[in-house]
Amino acid sequence: MHKLPDIKQKRYYDHGSNQLEPLETTDTVRVRGDGVWSGKAQVLARVAPNSYVVELERGRRLRRNRRHLLKTQERFMPVHDDDDDREKEVCEDHPSGGATASTDQSAVTPEAAQ
Repeated sequence: MHKLPDIKQKRYYDHGSNQLEPLETTDTVRVRGDGVWSGKAQVLARVAPNSYVVELERGRRLRRNRRHLLKTQERFMPVHDDDDDREKEVCEDHPSGGATASTDQSAVTPEAAQ
Protein backbone atom coordinates (compact mmCIF):
# COMPACT_ATOMS: atom_id res chain seq x y z
CA MET A 1 0.00 0.00 0.00
CA HIS A 2 2.89 2.36 0.67
CA LYS A 3 4.72 1.47 -2.52
CA LEU A 4 3.69 4.50 -4.59
CA PRO A 5 4.79 7.14 -2.05
CA ASP A 6 8.08 5.25 -1.51
CA ILE A 7 8.82 5.28 -5.25
CA LYS A 8 7.98 8.97 -5.49
CA GLN A 9 10.13 9.76 -2.45
CA LYS A 10 13.06 7.81 -3.90
CA ARG A 11 12.78 9.68 -7.21
CA TYR A 12 12.96 13.06 -5.46
CA TYR A 13 15.80 11.93 -3.18
CA ASP A 14 17.87 10.55 -6.08
CA HIS A 15 17.21 13.59 -8.32
CA GLY A 16 20.26 15.55 -7.13
CA SER A 17 22.61 12.63 -6.62
CA ASN A 18 25.07 10.99 -8.98
CA GLN A 19 26.79 7.63 -9.01
CA LEU A 20 30.54 7.78 -8.27
CA GLU A 21 32.71 5.77 -10.61
CA PRO A 22 34.48 2.79 -9.01
CA LEU A 23 38.17 3.17 -8.25
CA GLU A 24 40.85 0.83 -9.55
CA THR A 25 43.76 -0.61 -7.60
CA THR A 26 46.77 1.75 -7.74
CA ASP A 27 44.58 4.83 -8.43
CA THR A 28 45.88 7.92 -6.64
CA VAL A 29 43.28 9.67 -4.50
CA ARG A 30 42.91 12.48 -1.99
CA VAL A 31 41.30 11.55 1.33
CA ARG A 32 38.66 13.83 2.81
CA GLY A 33 39.08 14.53 6.50
CA ASP A 34 37.76 17.36 8.67
CA GLY A 35 36.02 18.95 5.68
CA VAL A 36 39.11 19.30 3.48
CA TRP A 37 40.75 17.13 0.82
CA SER A 38 44.12 16.34 2.33
CA GLY A 39 46.41 13.31 2.45
CA LYS A 40 47.38 11.74 -0.85
CA ALA A 41 46.85 7.98 -0.95
CA GLN A 42 46.88 4.97 -3.26
CA VAL A 43 44.00 2.49 -3.54
CA LEU A 44 45.05 -0.98 -2.41
CA ALA A 45 41.77 -2.87 -2.59
CA ARG A 46 38.00 -2.62 -2.89
CA VAL A 47 36.51 -4.38 0.14
CA ALA A 48 32.80 -3.60 -0.35
CA PRO A 49 30.68 -1.91 -3.03
CA ASN A 50 31.59 1.60 -1.79
CA SER A 51 34.48 0.86 0.57
CA TYR A 52 38.21 0.91 -0.17
CA VAL A 53 41.47 0.27 1.66
CA VAL A 54 43.98 3.01 0.83
CA GLU A 55 47.57 3.63 1.88
CA LEU A 56 48.74 7.15 2.67
CA GLU A 57 52.17 8.34 1.50
CA ARG A 58 53.55 7.89 5.03
CA GLY A 59 52.49 4.22 5.00
CA ARG A 60 49.33 4.37 7.14
CA ARG A 61 46.44 2.24 5.85
CA LEU A 62 42.83 3.39 6.08
CA ARG A 63 39.44 2.03 5.09
CA ARG A 64 37.27 4.75 3.58
CA ASN A 65 33.89 5.09 1.90
CA ARG A 66 34.03 6.05 -1.79
CA ARG A 67 32.46 9.46 -1.11
CA HIS A 68 35.53 10.36 1.00
CA LEU A 69 37.97 9.57 -1.83
CA LEU A 70 38.68 11.97 -4.70
CA LYS A 71 40.48 10.51 -7.70
CA THR A 72 43.40 12.65 -8.83
CA GLN A 73 46.06 12.62 -11.55
CA GLU A 74 48.82 13.38 -9.03
CA ARG A 75 51.72 10.97 -8.64
CA PHE A 76 51.72 8.82 -5.52
CA MET A 77 55.14 9.04 -3.87
CA PRO A 78 55.42 6.90 -0.72
CA VAL A 79 57.67 8.23 2.01
CA HIS A 80 59.31 5.73 4.32
CA ASP A 81 60.37 6.71 7.83
CA ASP A 82 63.79 5.06 7.49
CA ASP A 83 64.50 7.28 4.44
CA ASP A 84 63.61 10.36 6.48
CA ASP A 85 65.92 9.29 9.32
CA ARG A 86 68.82 8.70 6.92
CA GLU A 87 68.35 12.11 5.26
CA LYS A 88 68.18 13.85 8.65
CA GLU A 89 71.37 12.08 9.75
CA VAL A 90 73.26 13.23 6.65
CA CYS A 91 72.00 16.81 6.98
CA GLU A 92 72.77 17.01 10.71
CA ASP A 93 76.28 15.56 10.37
CA HIS A 94 77.14 17.62 7.30
CA PRO A 95 75.49 21.04 7.09
CA SER A 96 76.32 21.24 3.38
CA GLY A 97 74.36 18.02 2.81
CA GLY A 98 77.52 16.37 1.47
CA ALA A 99 78.75 12.82 1.79
CA THR A 100 78.85 11.01 5.11
CA ALA A 101 82.15 10.49 6.92
CA SER A 102 82.39 6.88 5.74
CA THR A 103 82.33 7.92 2.07
CA ASP A 104 84.09 11.31 2.39
CA GLN A 105 87.54 10.78 0.92
CA SER A 106 88.72 14.39 1.09
CA ALA A 107 89.57 14.01 4.79
CA VAL A 108 92.79 12.01 4.99
CA THR A 109 94.07 10.88 8.36
CA PRO A 110 97.80 11.21 9.13
CA GLU A 111 98.12 7.40 9.27
CA ALA A 112 96.69 7.02 5.76
CA ALA A 113 99.01 9.70 4.33
CA GLN A 114 102.18 7.76 5.32
